[in-house]
Amino acid sequence: MGASGLKLKIFMTLVVLLAAGMLLVDMVAMTLWRRDLVLRERQHVRALLTVASAGRGRMPVVARFVDARCGVFFVPGNGVKALSGLELCPGDPVRVAARRAAISGRDISRVVGKGGLPFFPDRRGLIVAVPVRAHGRIAGSIAVMIPLAAIYSSIRGYERIILVSLLVNLIVLSVVGLFRFLRSTVRPIENLVSLAESYSEDDSLPFLMLDGGDEFGQLSGALNRMLGRIEDDKEKLRATVRSLEEANRELRNTQQEMVRTEKLASIGRLAAGMAHEIGNPLGIVQGYMGLLKMRNLSVEERFDYAGRAEQELQRVNSLIRQLLDFSRASTGQRQQVSLHEILSSLESMVRHQPFLAGVELICSFGAVHDTVLANPDQLMQVFLNCLMNSADAIVAAGREEGRITISTRSGSQQGSDAAADQIVVSITDNGEGIREEDLANVLDPFFTTKAPGKGTGLGLSVSHSIVTGHGGSMVIRSIYTKETTIEIRLPLMGK
Repeated sequence: MGASGLKLKIFMTLVVLLAAGMLLVDMVAMTLWRRDLVLRERQHVRALLTVASAGRGRMPVVARFVDARCGVFFVPGNGVKALSGLELCPGDPVRVAARRAAISGRDISRVVGKGGLPFFPDRRGLIVAVPVRAHGRIAGSIAVMIPLAAIYSSIRGYERIILVSLLVNLIVLSVVGLFRFLRSTVRPIENLVSLAESYSEDDSLPFLMLDGGDEFGQLSGALNRMLGRIEDDKEKLRATVRSLEEANRELRNTQQEMVRTEKLASIGRLAAGMAHEIGNPLGIVQGYMGLLKMRNLSVEERFDYAGRAEQELQRVNSLIRQLLDFSRASTGQRQQVSLHEILSSLESMVRHQPFLAGVELICSFGAVHDTVLANPDQLMQVFLNCLMNSADAIVAAGREEGRITISTRSGSQQGSDAAADQIVVSITDNGEGIREEDLANVLDPFFTTKAPGKGTGLGLSVSHSIVTGHGGSMVIRSIYTKETTIEIRLPLMGK
């Protein structure tokens, strides 16, 4: 609501309140005035009727001295009769009043009829009944009805004058009250609004000009104190934000260090397996080199031995290249990669590793789409950690025939309308499984079910943080002593 709307609302409120108050005062004053006049008229008529009832022969004076509309003379046992010079009242109220006065021996008076509004005629009348005494006893009663229109009409002229004066007072007081209220209330509010809209951080005490002893002065002081507290809170918030930023940097560094540490552990284990794997082709090369030293070899045989030795050297070079590619420092940048290519590369790198000796590695890629936006080195680390954990679980279970299955399928997020907006990678092994009470903790840092010295407890935790950092999810389901499945969901590119 604008300033004009507020002023109009205040003005209308003042008008309504003043009008209601003045009307109430007028109603009370007029009511008391009418009551006083009716009381005087009642006393006057009662005195005249008392004089008139002193003797029956003097009844005609009632019509002469009392301006009555009608009257009745009630005699017990004879009913009612008309008074001399007056019409017989046809209504019950007058006759009832006459009867009650004759029976009780007391004067009876009451006002009957409907009252008129200030500018309309009044139809009310005053009934006065007095007992008639003869020879020391009540012989009957007389009752008359006096119209009050003449009495009230004398008031109406004054009432109209009073109403006009009230209307003038209403207008004057409303205007004066409005300007006074605007000066004492609305203008300070407008000043506060103006100062609040023009406030800037450079203003130390923007509401100082309103400082005073009234409520608005107290309000300006409270606003200044509030702004001071806000500035203090803003400074505390800035300090908290800086502290949180520093804590986040340390957390990111710690997380990256954990990732590098776990990756180095995996590289060390791969390197140990590679040493064994490289030894076989080097022994073969060494044997072919010994054969090449023989003098009685034909040219064809020398070329054949040299070619076979070269093949084994290429095999060694490929194994070393795979280890070097995995061990190089990650740039942290994400790119479009094929998840099936990453899994195929992982399969060729670990298939002949000693930790998979006696374990059947099965790959089944059923997902239609496999392109994701990710860091390929980090995903390779996730899948390698999962494979190593599966292999360790098979060894711990003492399986003679171990089996690890890597499969992919299309999936959708919960509540999503898309038919396939995710790719699901499942790694299942027939190892010893995980106890039900440990399932809730397997993704926590440093939690491990392996024997002391056999694991750091960071592999699955680091893998989970990498997957969630790529917008995916990681769930582990297990049947103890039977199998464990690690399910990794990643959002597809453009889905």
